[in-house]
Amino acid sequence: MSFKKFNCTSEAEEIKIPPPRSGSAKLLMTKDVTGLPEMPLCLLMHTYQPGMQTEVHSNPPHSEILYVLEGRARFVVDGETYEADPGCAIYMPSESKHQVINIGEGELRFLTIISPALPKRV
Repeated sequence: MSFKKFNCTSEAEEIKIPPPRSGSAKLLMTKDVTGLPEMPLCLLMHTYQPGMQTEVHSNPPHSEILYVLEGRARFVVDGETYEADPGCAIYMPSESKHQVINIGEGELRFLTIISPALPKRV
């Protein structure tokens, strides 16, 4: 495979999350966005408004690494709670039941690396 560079912000598809959850996810790098069928992972950027939270869920067979860029997050993973500020990362194994909550007064922005890559646009 040869080196490829992508302008993630201009090529990314944005998915709006409607109220009451209010947020968005940008598909920065996926197999579809890059055109690389052998790509082993994907990269998303999430923006959650204050108070937004996901449902408790799991994503087998996908493991995730979440990296906080801005704001304050609470991650609940298999019943254990972790709070994270910018610069913190958390790993979520594929079978884990987890939840993300914006506990800050401003937007929460974080990156998610998912492996194996999502097969199509989500």
